[in-house]
Amino acid sequence: MKQLLLAALLLSQLSQAQVSPPASLPRAQASRASSASGSVSKFVQRFYSWYAPKAAQLNVALPANMALHQKASWFSPELSRKLRADYQAQYSAEQEVDALDFDPFLNSQDPDPYYRVMRVTPKGQRYLVEVHRIMNGRVEKQRTLTAEVAGKEEHWYFVNFRYPGGYNLLSILAALQKSRDEMRP
Repeated sequence: MKQLLLAALLLSQLSQAQVSPPASLPRAQASRASSASGSVSKFVQRFYSWYAPKAAQLNVALPANMALHQKASWFSPELSRKLRADYQAQYSAEQEVDALDFDPFLNSQDPDPYYRVMRVTPKGQRYLVEVHRIMNGRVEKQRTLTAEVAGKEEHWYFVNFRYPGGYNLLSILAALQKSRDEMRP
């Protein structure tokens, strides 16, 4: 009987002493990820709410160049450098040159004034943010582009833009630069 009582006491203590993984840890991580995704979403939507109406209204050839100057900290140094090189090639060319012929932030030659962030997906240290065009008051089902964003909650910035069909802005800019380099005497 004594052994039975001892076994019951031991089981009771073991069941109280068992440590299960803290449920708050996954929730805390999920909460941080959700908070960061929400912050990224707001950053990207703020950019499109500022930029798209200007791009649709402005009668300038390169509204994206305007964004690079007015919102420089919103773009990675690599993306800024490559876009500026492309715009410089367009401005300084005496004849037609291989360069971007569409708005890289809207994936369009004829931009619409409204775009909406639809989904944010964490990918390593970056976030992929689906952006959809709004036409005639309706959000298009197919994404217009995916903005790739890095940084921290205090400072997010664009590192690349991915387009349907598997293309992305950095690859396009690299191919255009290579073509310009091959054309030089």
